[in-house]
Amino acid sequence: MEGRPLSPFLLAVLFLATGASDDERSLHTHQVSTAQCGEYSNQVLEDGMCRLMAMLPQLDDQRCPDMFRCTDEVSYWLHENEERKQQILTLRETVSELQEELRNHRHRVKVLELQSEEKNRNNSSIEQRLHELEDHYAEATTLLHIQGSLIYDLQTQIQNLSLLVEKVRRNPGCMINIVRTSPMLSAQEALHPEVQHVRNCPIDCASIYYNGVRRSGIYTVVPSLGAMPVEVYCDMDTDGGGWTVIQRRQDGSVNFDRSWKEYKEGFGDLHTEYWLGNEHIHDLTSQGDYMLRIDLEDWSGKHKHAVYQSFR
Repeated sequence: MEGRPLSPFLLAVLFLATGASDDERSLHTHQVSTAQCGEYSNQVLEDGMCRLMAMLPQLDDQRCPDMFRCTDEVSYWLHENEERKQQILTLRETVSELQEELRNHRHRVKVLELQSEEKNRNNSSIEQRLHELEDHYAEATTLLHIQGSLIYDLQTQIQNLSLLVEKVRRNPGCMINIVRTSPMLSAQEALHPEVQHVRNCPIDCASIYYNGVRRSGIYTVVPSLGAMPVEVYCDMDTDGGGWTVIQRRQDGSVNFDRSWKEYKEGFGDLHTEYWLGNEHIHDLTSQGDYMLRIDLEDWSGKHKHAVYQSFR
């Protein structure tokens, strides 16, 4: 038995044992070298078989290598290789799952970005609409204030008209006293002046004139705002007539150096010289638009006048 070669027989056994145990299609070669087992390598062939080649060491002191130990070591590495393949497969599956999960996350992020853009557009539209509503609200508030003022003015006018209608209903006409300033008046005529009925209570001398009275003199008028009778001198001759005389100075018989209260209430004598009074003038001129005429005459008899088209 000592002269028979053992290496080729052992190589064939190792080739068959390892070639039937691996099905990986690869052309990579793996080499391992140990002191006791020599050098060996494995290679995956194209047909799926595994080729295992071993080069046993030289005989030492006529002793054969421990072939069983070499086989165990080869089996260990083959087992480790199989476990690594399983780990690689598991890692591949894990990587595939992570890639799929990553794609899902990217898709969700894209969806969220689109939703965010849509929300931003909606918020921009809502903000623009809010500004428009604020502008409309400001305009509506302004119109509401204007309408409130108009309604208040109309209510005031209606109230004044109601009072006027009630006054007219209770007093359908007025009896006016006509006091002439002619020096030829007798004592009886002065005590019993002429009385004339007019349909509407006069508010100034012009309304007396329009009621057909054409004689200058002292009349009682009732301004629409004052509602209190006032005696005034009416000039029915100058420039067409109907003038309410608010001041007359002709002979210096009345002192015009008076206090503010006297100018407010009026003073003097309607038959000669007087000031009608600021309150009475205000009640008269507040009824509408009036003209102011000023007549002046010097000591030589020269006469001048001025007319102002608007006096309130």
